[in-house]
Amino acid sequence: MASPLSRVFALGVAVSILALLPGPRAHAQGSAPGRDDEAREVFERGRAAYARGEYEGALAAFQEAYELSERPELLYNIGQTADRLRRDREALEAFDGYLAALPDAPNRAEVDARARVLREQIARDDALRVEAERARQPREDPPIVEAWWFWTLIGVAVVGAGVGIGFAVGSHDEIAPPTRGDLGPDGVIVALTSF
Repeated sequence: MASPLSRVFALGVAVSILALLPGPRAHAQGSAPGRDDEAREVFERGRAAYARGEYEGALAAFQEAYELSERPELLYNIGQTADRLRRDREALEAFDGYLAALPDAPNRAEVDARARVLREQIARDDALRVEAERARQPREDPPIVEAWWFWTLIGVAVVGAGVGIGFAVGSHDEIAPPTRGDLGPDGVIVALTSF
């Protein structure tokens, strides 16, 4: 039993092949038969590259085939291949173009679901990019008055000054001023009355 992803891819390839077959639509779009033939050849190269896992080459071929034929079915292949390459924005753009051009596409539900996932992923990537840009921007140092250590030093200085002043004022009464006593030959007090 095939996985849902392989069924979607197979459906996309089938839709793209059908789109490249000549029919009344080619004439209505005004594309020349030579361009359709060239677009079909380029598409086949892209399909083969996709099958080999050479997604860069496949994407380039599908884009060229779309430019030649302007068939919206090729937008599905472009979206699938860009999705494999994790080019989310490119894949989403192609899927949106596919659904806009073919609103009744048989694989609309699957493409809508994948487009929804891609939109969510793009939004997450954008949010991460914004955060990374913010982190890379140099931070300005806050003003000194907003630094914790500044106010700690101010607090220590105020407390120290208060303790010193309090000690000086409170101990003033305990120490008696020197009294005149006998002065020695060099004028130094040799006796204090408080001793």
